[in-house]
Amino acid sequence: MIYRYRPQQRGREIRYLPLVPLELHHAKRHLRVRALLDSGAEHTIFSQQIAEVLGIEGFKGRRVTLQGIGGTLPGTY
Repeated sequence: MIYRYRPQQRGREIRYLPLVPLELHHAKRHLRVRALLDSGAEHTIFSQQIAEVLGIEGFKGRRVTLQGIGGTLPGTY
């Protein structure tokens, strides 16, 4: 599949990102989002807010460090 990089305003800067429209489903809830496509990622990551909207529970609160080209970021699962 080929996805066009779309311009996104980040403050004063414009970045071109591969954003893909998705529809997430859990139980009887659904949510439409645009997701950043990372073909080299080993995991799918979404925010706590998305989990709450979809009614996903059961996060263990285990802390992890996410690492990428730009550095590291704390996370929980």
